[in-house]
Amino acid sequence: MKSLLLETIYTQPIDLPIAYNHLLQGAFYAIWERTRPSLHDLGADNAGGMRLFVFSPISGNYHIEGGRIRFFSPVRLELRSTADALIEDAASSLARSGRLRLGGAELSLASIQIREEFLFPPQAHIRMQGPLVVYDTFADGRTHYFAPDEDEWEERLRANLQRKMEALDLPIPDHFQISPFFETLRKRVTRFKGTYITGYTGDFLVHTSPEAMKVLYYTGLGSRGSQGCGLFDIRKI
Repeated sequence: MKSLLLETIYTQPIDLPIAYNHLLQGAFYAIWERTRPSLHDLGADNAGGMRLFVFSPISGNYHIEGGRIRFFSPVRLELRSTADALIEDAASSLARSGRLRLGGAELSLASIQIREEFLFPPQAHIRMQGPLVVYDTFADGRTHYFAPDEDEWEERLRANLQRKMEALDLPIPDHFQISPFFETLRKRVTRFKGTYITGYTGDFLVHTSPEAMKVLYYTGLGSRGSQGCGLFDIRKI
């Protein structure tokens, strides 16, 4: 389980739609196209159809105007996965090209780092970088996005974690609890390829096994990790 940290440099600002996660996802799938052509349709190896990667929002100085967001050099980006081969393939490909293609822009890479964390606590104060998304789709096609104050919210997060642990053939933790710091929460509605997604950023206190905490760190908390949702940082134990 590894992270890939990228820092880019460029002379002109990057001009992107505010909902740019599909461009980031497309950039990573393009990198993996040669070595992992079935990842989009079939998921990661031995993962039961789950893709088991998550990426961060772009971080850096930016300006929003007229439905567009303009980033100024440098910017940073992080990709995490439980599949080491995905991170290693991406790092090798990017090191060879020296560039990350994002939509119509080609960004020169100033830094490419692989990082691996080994020690995870059973309890942590976390802060979401990407929105935490919990949802259900009904038989008639309607989708309901759950809020942290709804009864089923924690239950569905627990079930999502269980599916990830099963896909990785890891022991299911005997406990999982998550408590929001409600004063920090912000509702986030974004669009991914025409679909509106509702999630929440803010701080949470998570209790589970250290191994489950590690899986959440590298795949994202909640759903739609491969669409840029659910990545978090551990603030303190």
